[in-house]
Amino acid sequence: RYNLLDRSFEDDYAPMCEELGLGVAPWGSLAEGFLSGKHTKESAGDTKRINSTSEHSKVERNWKILQVVQQIATETNRSCSQISINWMLRKGI
Repeated sequence: RYNLLDRSFEDDYAPMCEELGLGVAPWGSLAEGFLSGKHTKESAGDTKRINSTSEHSKVERNWKILQVVQQIATETNRSCSQISINWMLRKGI
């Protein structure tokens, strides 16, 4: 798992993989859709529907990260998904 919300890979495994020449296949780059930009705080509070983003929506830090992603997406005329995936790809992992 590697995305803007969960960067633990950078400290825990990335240095080891680089040192040993191991390939990496990151997954969860959109944090179960949370970083796609289609969710709002209002829709996250809808208890009628439980979705895979519910854990991400409980953390205020994640909403701040999403807000920055949305700002960059607007400035660059790209989608939030494109911004989130491009960030991961540019990390060189």
